[in-house]
Amino acid sequence: MTMNLLGMPRRRHTEFRLFGGAIVDLFYPGISQVAVEEKAAHMPRGLALLDELLDERQAAPGDDLLSRMLHAQHNGETLTRDEVRSMVALLMSTASEPVGHLINVAMVNLLRHPEAMAEVRADASLIPAAVDEAYRYDGFGKLNLPRFPLEDVELSGVRIGKGQQVFGVFASASRDERAFPDAAVFDIHRDNRKSLLFGDGPHVCLGRWLSKVVVETMIEKLVTRFPAMRLSGEPVYTQNTFFRKMVSVPVEVGR
Repeated sequence: MTMNLLGMPRRRHTEFRLFGGAIVDLFYPGISQVAVEEKAAHMPRGLALLDELLDERQAAPGDDLLSRMLHAQHNGETLTRDEVRSMVALLMSTASEPVGHLINVAMVNLLRHPEAMAEVRADASLIPAAVDEAYRYDGFGKLNLPRFPLEDVELSGVRIGKGQQVFGVFASASRDERAFPDAAVFDIHRDNRKSLLFGDGPHVCLGRWLSKVVVETMIEKLVTRFPAMRLSGEPVYTQNTFFRKMVSVPVEVGR
């Protein structure tokens, strides 16, 4: 959906998706040198394709978000080419892999909990709450971005030195009993307003609402079109320090 909003040609979707995935993975420390080289190989081609598309939209604007960003004016000023590139890179990275993985997480956990699946199939209005609970219960993100204290600080009896790199653990926060009673229970009727999956305040995810619409729409289509779908094995995950990425999910869709 994001690539359609930006006006990306359909024939280029796969290349732009690889470009977006590379941006995500290269941003985080701790990946192997082999992975760095593999991901970095997608960057020159992705940037070249982006510049080609920017040139096209600069000369002939279309009815898409990319054209609007290029030609938007505020007090006589327009965004620079680098600013537009940065915004597109941000949108591409958030739309490249996370949405697909969140669909997997939501569907797998509904399939693992037949009672919840039955409720969702009977009442589609429960899908947003079921998706939110799947994110909390078995989220795609494990660690957040690194933080660096501006001065020495003590949190819960632990001293953190000025400038020391610190990572928050989403997976732990989502199972914190103080925020989510009976946190180890998958409950689609739970109040998930304290969930930090998409961040909060000024650091809330730019694509939060778009990704929720995409995921919820896909889940509704899957649960209604394939009422006999069931897991036929366990999901396979790739090794990644920051994300829970499913490589495959074996299912039988039934008839």
